Amino acid sequence: MKIIWTTLALFGAFIIALNPHSEARGKNANAIALTHITVIDANGVKPNVTLIVRAGKISEYLPGDSEIPADLAVFDLKGKFVIPGLIDAHVHLTRGPTTKIQHDLELALKGGITAVRDMAGNVPRIQSMQTPKTPSIYTSALFAGNTFFSDPRTAAAAHPHPPGKAPWQVAITEDSDYFGLVKNAKDQGVQGIKLYADLKPNEVMELCRVAKSEGLKVWGHATLFPSQPEQLVEAGVEALSHAALIGWQAHPEIPDHYHQASRDSQVIFKHSDPTRFQSLFQKMKQYNCFLEPTLLLMEKIEEGKAGENLDTWSCKVTQLALQSGVLLNIGTDRMGPEPGSNTPNIHFEMEKLVKEVGMSPMEVIKAATFHNAKVLGISDQVGTLSCGMQADLVILNANPLEEISNSRDIFAVLKTGEWVH
Repeated sequence: MKIIWTTLALFGAFIIALNPHSEARGKNANAIALTHITVIDANGVKPNVTLIVRAGKISEYLPGDSEIPADLAVFDLKGKFVIPGLIDAHVHLTRGPTTKIQHDLELALKGGITAVRDMAGNVPRIQSMQTPKTPSIYTSALFAGNTFFSDPRTAAAAHPHPPGKAPWQVAITEDSDYFGLVKNAKDQGVQGIKLYADLKPNEVMELCRVAKSEGLKVWGHATLFPSQPEQLVEAGVEALSHAALIGWQAHPEIPDHYHQASRDSQVIFKHSDPTRFQSLFQKMKQYNCFLEPTLLLMEKIEEGKAGENLDTWSCKVTQLALQSGVLLNIGTDRMGPEPGSNTPNIHFEMEKLVKEVGMSPMEVIKAATFHNAKVLGISDQVGTLSCGMQADLVILNANPLEEISNSRDIFAVLKTGEWVH
């Protein structure tokens, strides 16, 4: 029979049962000490330290063999490695039945993901999925040109409104009241806006200006048709999604509409001049604009295709961006887990960036935590394990700096200081 522990003290007893070297004392469920751990975050590596959590936040660090205050529940985690909770910065939580999505969110939290950013789904429905058993969910409002909304995918995300007419899904026309539309989106509780498609450079510029004046973040597809990546960066878009779409920066002809754009990778390769990416990447570095490659998505799309394709192309573009000093953040565009697995896809995206792009494990961990927090505008709360930060963390059995796949070897997860796995 599966027993559900309902208090931290009982959970502590469970940990002791697993690890006879653990010691749990004290009855304060909001105050714990994780001893003899190695902490890995964007600030570097802290070996053999004690991390103290009080009231859901990281309060202090002590040397590993220090005397522990008597009010703390103590967990001896010698040989364990602690990283910040992972953030999947590109998920879609409107695709499928709510019960299935809710289940996947719960698996995501157990799999080390403590926050997700939904990229333009049905905001009220998604917000209703937030529970103590799920990652923290951040939402966005979709903005696109009016011509885009013939896309059948938009109907479910706009429900019960017509496509393009929901406060969180907005069609832009020549007569649009940008301030009113952005304000309506903000009132839905979104963290930012996602620019999707069919937007001209002047429309992108104005949307960025108005959204930022309202305190919202601005994210977008790397090409909006007809707006090219460099135009988006100059307008103030803060993160570009999909390395595959970077190719249109070097293409001599940009379609006016998303649905006119070729999905044939050979067309993109044949007519693109990679030397033209350098100006874009320098602009991205200058404006602190992140690239979110979504490489695993391209791998799935091109599965079984031989030779150069959108997968290999995306990896090459990502390498060029990194070599130019562009910062990466990490999203999957398909949170997972895949059928037959309980592991969320962010772990495989991280592995792909190490093995096929050449990032170091530390760079990838930083991108999946601190960089993602920066992109979401929450780096003052999560993303590192500094004192004062929310205690969202993942305890690993093995060192992820030696092998990035060790991010999957999870001993436990804490969210706001509470044990969830």
